[in-house]
Amino acid sequence: IVELHLADGDTPTIRLEQDGSSGWTAQTWDVAGNETNFFIRDVNNGSKLPFRIRPGAPDNSLYIDTDGDVGIGTNAPSAKLDVRGSAMINGDLFAKDGATVGSSYYGSSNIPDNGLIVDGNSGFGTDDIESWDPNWGAIELGGTSSIMYNRGNGSYHASNNAYFNGVWRYKQTGAPAANYHQHNGEHIWRTAPSGTEDAAINWTEGMRVDENGRVGIQNNNPSALLQVGTGGAVCNGTTWIDGSSRDFKKQIQDLSEADLEELMKVLDDVDMVSYLYKQESDDTPRHVGMIAEEMPDILASKDRKGLELGRHVGFLMGVVKVLKTQNEEMAQELEQLKAEIAAIKENK
Repeated sequence: IVELHLADGDTPTIRLEQDGSSGWTAQTWDVAGNETNFFIRDVNNGSKLPFRIRPGAPDNSLYIDTDGDVGIGTNAPSAKLDVRGSAMINGDLFAKDGATVGSSYYGSSNIPDNGLIVDGNSGFGTDDIESWDPNWGAIELGGTSSIMYNRGNGSYHASNNAYFNGVWRYKQTGAPAANYHQHNGEHIWRTAPSGTEDAAINWTEGMRVDENGRVGIQNNNPSALLQVGTGGAVCNGTTWIDGSSRDFKKQIQDLSEADLEELMKVLDDVDMVSYLYKQESDDTPRHVGMIAEEMPDILASKDRKGLELGRHVGFLMGVVKVLKTQNEEMAQELEQLKAEIAAIKENK
């Protein structure tokens, strides 16, 4: 089923030679094949082999369609270059549409920048690209996730179900939103409950690490290594300090003597035990304390699984105050009894 058959014991070859007789530059091409490969040889330029096919190459390794689309691994390319399978680029990649828009570089030192240059926002795994504020550059990922850069203030963000076009807005209905951003050395995490697509987001700050390494949990201006909420509870690295300033409290009332007496009665309901935590080995020194589920209401935490040390300190201070008063009263009674006994002895 062939019209031309060349047979030879070693690399049958066809030579296409332009000899210069018509005034054109001489150029010779060889088309050849052997057990190693089918190739085209550029005879005039060091006999380089710019095109080769190895025996056993699969169907449609390289396919050029009628519209000029090129397929690699497919006979139905759907773009100018359609690669079906993995691709590796060991060198520069340059793609350009117009003078600057959409320019990208890989492994290149081209001016003005290395890396990826996109005039606009991009999507990976999604074609649902939101209308971002012009000061923001964003890459939207499959689903509702985004990473972005604020050209105005230099902040970096990573968010889920959120985009910015003057205000933060929900990308999708029925899902919560989250945002992390870094700016001027601070790291901030924020959340918001579910909302409606394109509606404004009202963020709640969950945690912040400031430029000095101080951590605030629901506190945007931590004054210690760790500060939780705005009630003054902080950790300075060696001690946990519960907030106790008047600045943090309201409805402050002095305890009456009756209140203090009630605290003494609570002691009758407190049982002391020794114990080990379940994760500790049997030879660990035993702890002494209380069982949360068995504590009186005045000392119990809301879920009855832990003990609030600040509440216990207040309770113990109240008990000590009662004991101090009782001790002073007994001391007065003792002095009075001593005086009465001395008077009796003198009258004998």
